[in-house]
Amino acid sequence: VAELDPLSADAPTRSAAVSNAVLAGIAAADAICCRRLGRHSAADDHQQALALLEEAGDVGKAARGHLETLLSIKNKAQYEEVDPTVTEAKRAIRAMRSLLELAATA
Repeated sequence: VAELDPLSADAPTRSAAVSNAVLAGIAAADAICCRRLGRHSAADDHQQALALLEEAGDVGKAARGHLETLLSIKNKAQYEEVDPTVTEAKRAIRAMRSLLELAATA
């Protein structure tokens, strides 16, 4: 669902795509931390996950910005009544793809 073309998706579908991109990105960040550090953040506060990525070397530092991008739109996609824009969806999908690529090489 996260790979849907945001230009052709209606607003609710776009929200689902962005929400899935956020979840996939969080999972990829966790995978980077697990592979590099042997642990991941289990806190509800995503700031801890961002800090942990900083400890995961160059891959983690590269991943941090992409995770920040996803977290900046997480609430809008998952909890708010206003759907993400096409631009926000494109940005989220790019960030998710980058995190997945980094996780594959971590």
